[in-house]
Amino acid sequence: MENKGAQETVTISREEYERFLELEQIQKITVPALAALEEKYEELKARYEWEHEERMRLQNGRFRKSSEVQDCPEQPLLFNDTELGASLGAIHDGYADENNPLTKEKVRRYVRHKSENTHITVPADTPIIEIRDDSEPGLCSECGERMVKVGEEYHDRVVVTKTFAIERTVKNVYECRNCEGKGRVLSSFNSGDILSSTICTPTFLADIITKKFAYGLPLYRIAGMLKNTGLSINYQTISSWVMKAGGRILDNIKPVLEEEIFKYPLINADETVLNVIELYRKDGKRKGENSRANAFMLVREGTDGRGRPGLVDFTFLDNRRNETLSEYFEGYYGILQTDGLAGYDYTTKVNEDVTHVGCLVHARRKAIEAANGRKSGKAAEMVEIYARIFHEEGLCNESYRTGVLNEDEFLRTRREKLTPLFEELRRFCEDILVLNPKFVNDKLRSACNYFAARYDVLIRFMDYSFVTSSNQRAENQIRPFVIGRKNFLFCQTPAGAEVSALFYSLVQSCINLDINPDDYLAHLFMNAGNIKDGDREGWATILPGRCDISDAVAFVEKVKNAKPDPSITEPIMLRGKRF
Repeated sequence: MENKGAQETVTISREEYERFLELEQIQKITVPALAALEEKYEELKARYEWEHEERMRLQNGRFRKSSEVQDCPEQPLLFNDTELGASLGAIHDGYADENNPLTKEKVRRYVRHKSENTHITVPADTPIIEIRDDSEPGLCSECGERMVKVGEEYHDRVVVTKTFAIERTVKNVYECRNCEGKGRVLSSFNSGDILSSTICTPTFLADIITKKFAYGLPLYRIAGMLKNTGLSINYQTISSWVMKAGGRILDNIKPVLEEEIFKYPLINADETVLNVIELYRKDGKRKGENSRANAFMLVREGTDGRGRPGLVDFTFLDNRRNETLSEYFEGYYGILQTDGLAGYDYTTKVNEDVTHVGCLVHARRKAIEAANGRKSGKAAEMVEIYARIFHEEGLCNESYRTGVLNEDEFLRTRREKLTPLFEELRRFCEDILVLNPKFVNDKLRSACNYFAARYDVLIRFMDYSFVTSSNQRAENQIRPFVIGRKNFLFCQTPAGAEVSALFYSLVQSCINLDINPDDYLAHLFMNAGNIKDGDREGWATILPGRCDISDAVAFVEKVKNAKPDPSITEPIMLRGKRF
């Protein structure tokens, strides 16, 4: 009887059977190994793709690369070079964020942890400046007896002004004799320096900030300049100093800076666009990811009763709505001079204590656009009237500045000279606006509409001796930011924008008040640690022009006269926290 379920018998030779066993054994070993290698390859590939995408997103986003990027693809085009290092450093230090497709465990499997400390080596013949501990020994916490000095410990840091040196802080070590060494402690000597735990001195950081925010040098270039002098410091480390130092003083000095600016009788204000990558709306969705600019930088400059420039405040805004702009002038009781943005008109409507003055330069720009370089025609005639207004105003201002005219004579003379010209310009605009549109250029009609609609605001400057016809002061203040923006194109996070706005404010305030930004910032970092958080009076005394910066100036002179220690023959290693 045939068994249909039986399997067919296959006959093979002994050699074939042994070969089969050999192949089966090889497969048991190689298949799992190949699977593990394939898994590791996929993980490394995912990590590389994520890092590459993150770097490209941070550097270039959806913007056109500049020629400088094409020549130097590693240039971090960020707001202050900080956030690229922070974002990518999170991976390399073994930490995964919520946007990282890799898990924390996977990151830690393949990435070695880095220490929070950093160190650099400098030549043995580097000049050294010693700061000695002059504190008195305290009482032992165990027995209450007076402690005695038994030794010293020191901490070396980098000093970079126009020369390179080392600052050596020498602290005393105390011990209680009655407690047989159990009461051994290090002196709590503290100079108020907010950078004391790092290898960066206040003068060094002040030099970095001035180069970046006054001269527009990216931090990677500054790091390259330092490397050429023999000081090799990663730009990510430098950027962490900038961000952390700014973060420590931002919440304290920003409110008092605004209070001081509100004391000026005149504020010139302007704003410019800025793109922020990690900017989110209140509903948690990313704002304007594909837009050219989704945020703004507002600048407010104070002007005193003699027309002299004062403190400057840069403020990061995530929008430019009317209500937002009006909030930043709430509580001000003076004159606000701006361009024709509707938000400023709204500000003066909701705050009746603010007197709004327009900008004649912005009005003239529309006429220049309508003329389009032509020397004849109605638009050119309008430009010529503007030129006569500015010429007469300039003559009056010069007579006032040189003392030829006193304040009352200046106000009377300026009004007598300019009023007929403004009336002539208004009649010109009225004549243009009543003509048939097909006979008038659209740009010329727009220029006439702009002047006619804002006539009262544009001529209001003639009531005040310290106000001019233009808002050029604010535009001149925001220009360094615009120039610096060409180096970074966009900002990664609002935190970076706020810290950078702070340093732009302090640097530009120093320039207005004829103060060396290096000396002021060094003084700020030297003494900010002695002022408590929330002490408005204390922070107000450390604003530009309100403090004595002679300690920073004296320290710079001390650096110039510093000498190497002949007893040191080996390179000096500086150690300290990254921050």
